[in-house]
Amino acid sequence: MGVLHMNKIWLLLVVLVAISSVFAENTCTDTDGGDDIFTAGSVSGLFDDVPYEHFDVCAVSADYLNEWSCRQTDTGMVALATTFPCEFGCENGACWEYEIPEFGLVAASIALAGAVAGFFFLRKR
Repeated sequence: MGVLHMNKIWLLLVVLVAISSVFAENTCTDTDGGDDIFTAGSVSGLFDDVPYEHFDVCAVSADYLNEWSCRQTDTGMVALATTFPCEFGCENGACWEYEIPEFGLVAASIALAGAVAGFFFLRKR
């Protein structure tokens, strides 16, 4: 093969790669199935042939969640972040589903239960 022929082959390969990237479709996969604010998840895929991965995260104030999900566009699936308020707080990339009682209230309840149980136990002796 001559040098001119090899140059034509390389040029053809470059053109084919360029054309394939123009028609490459963006991809996105969501581990928690969409806008599920009570489940920590992530999205990953390809955007313009560049791999990415984003994780659901709580905002600095822990009252909001930045939730990643996939959306269909004319260029394929893409990752988009939406900020949701968390009524009872946010931790480890998910909103709490219900209010977590204060530790003092839990400790007081346990102490009261122990005192009542101890009273009945000692009373039988």
